[in-house]
Amino acid sequence: MRYELVIFDNDGVLVDSEPIANTILAGYLTELGHPTSYEESLRDYMGAAVHRVHDLVDERGGEKLPADFEDILQARTFAAFQQELVAVDGAEELLGKLVADGVDYCVASSGSHE
Repeated sequence: MRYELVIFDNDGVLVDSEPIANTILAGYLTELGHPTSYEESLRDYMGAAVHRVHDLVDERGGEKLPADFEDILQARTFAAFQQELVAVDGAEELLGKLVADGVDYCVASSGSHE
């Protein structure tokens, strides 16, 4: 069977960004006065849109997140990705095989194009 196109999800298939992103998120929330462990960040926010962070912080009381929260979080997260993000084992080899076999592929993700 020959495939014309393979569509990949990004996170957990090509790369695993959740551990990095949730480490950054937990640290930043804690820094802002909303103590959050890595495990809590995974439980409460993994795979969720950033508005969920705002919603849960509001529900739990305390100070609202600053207006630039998302910009700072994104900058810190992408800086960490540049240093730490690696391909899932076998992903690069699979993509290389698809190219060699003339099979097109793309990534479908709700994440940022960055």
